[in-house]
Amino acid sequence: MGINFSKYELLEMSLLNQINATLGAIGSTMRYKRTPEPIPGCESLQNKTLTMIDDNVSVLECFAPDLLVATNGKAHFINQQGQSLENSAKSILNSNPNVVLVDYNLSKRFKGAQIVKSIREKGFNGFIFGFSSENNGAVKQEFMSAGANGCIYKDTGNIEESIQELAMLVSQD
Repeated sequence: MGINFSKYELLEMSLLNQINATLGAIGSTMRYKRTPEPIPGCESLQNKTLTMIDDNVSVLECFAPDLLVATNGKAHFINQQGQSLENSAKSILNSNPNVVLVDYNLSKRFKGAQIVKSIREKGFNGFIFGFSSENNGAVKQEFMSAGANGCIYKDTGNIEESIQELAMLVSQD
């Protein structure tokens, strides 16, 4: 006698495996035993392909599981560790995203706004949002001047609120 799983249970197991594989790929030793519950109000992210680039593994660890759930597994994460501006932009575009989240302080050599400008110059027409823990007008203005659709406060203490803000901005299109 085999074990029969519902379609929902199979999707949950697949998503859990993807969350844990993603965490391993970004250099995390963290592993989940169950899939996080979906965050209310994030329906606009379902089936969107999202790419997040950040230089801090702990930030990626915080956001990856919930973003994978919100996008039905269609989220990609880039751990920016010394890649050039050009290679970082290529990595983002190669993931074929609809939505891009870009950290502000990506490296000593360049800021997130430069990534935004680069991928816009390469013809990317999807959503790009600055994603920064620096919650000030100057950072937002820098991202917007580079071609971002907005700037979201990256709050690792309130992940749900940051992702809900993203979903709200995406839904306004």
